[in-house]
Amino acid sequence: MQGFGGPGGRLEFGETLGQGACRELLEETGITAIPGPLVDVQEAFRPLDVTKDQLPEHHFLLLGVLCDYVGEEPLAADDALEARFVSFDDIFQSRLDLCPGVGDMLRQAV
Repeated sequence: MQGFGGPGGRLEFGETLGQGACRELLEETGITAIPGPLVDVQEAFRPLDVTKDQLPEHHFLLLGVLCDYVGEEPLAADDALEARFVSFDDIFQSRLDLCPGVGDMLRQAV
């Protein structure tokens, strides 16, 4: 996938969605947060350009969890190529190259 998106990964055994979201956020950006409510659920398929006779190789569930920021400056770690804070204007006025569905998920969160 190309473009900006949120951290992601698999849940560890016994983790809640919120705990998993905050753990992935910490692992991929160094940011600590407290989990809040689930705000959006989306499905994504990769690759996107399959024909009607093909099945996508991957089927993802994208779960938007609203978190309260605790601290630290973003730093790309783990499998993140870049990590930084951006303004709502940059997000909602399409100034950033976002992964599919990310803008809609962020709108649900605010």
